[in-house]
Amino acid sequence: MMHEWRRTVLYSFFTVSSFILFGLSGKRLYHTMQPSLHNGKTFYEPIVAELLLSSLLGMIWACYALRVIHRRDGLGNVYAAVFVVLTPLMLFVLHLIGAAIATSVWAFCIDFHGCRALAALVTSAWISWTTLTSTLVFEAFNIANSLGCSECRRGPCC
Repeated sequence: MMHEWRRTVLYSFFTVSSFILFGLSGKRLYHTMQPSLHNGKTFYEPIVAELLLSSLLGMIWACYALRVIHRRDGLGNVYAAVFVVLTPLMLFVLHLIGAAIATSVWAFCIDFHGCRALAALVTSAWISWTTLTSTLVFEAFNIANSLGCSECRRGPCC
């Protein structure tokens, strides 16, 4: 496999960034559920729950993808190729929505010292999304090479 080591590095990095995003989202969710901090009222931000879920799904998918990368030589059939692209594509959309909404909600936190955790949460969401974007590109290359389209690197595919 031509791009196997790149995919392995990207999925490993995505696993780590998803784990960090999961921890930061969990910390924020725990913080907002403390009644003593907000005049006896609890609240939660739905975008934090979405980031928590997308990071959990991302960790699960990345671990599975790493296992699949090292288990077989090629994709074998079209259904496997579709599965390998559609799942990261779904995660791509989840991470993009989460990072974009979190950025718009907490844009005021850039200049405040007390918003470091929120800034780290937003940064981690964008890093995960960027890594996932790169992973999708290499998955597309892998599928093109596996389906016999070696001319894709030199010009229009097939």
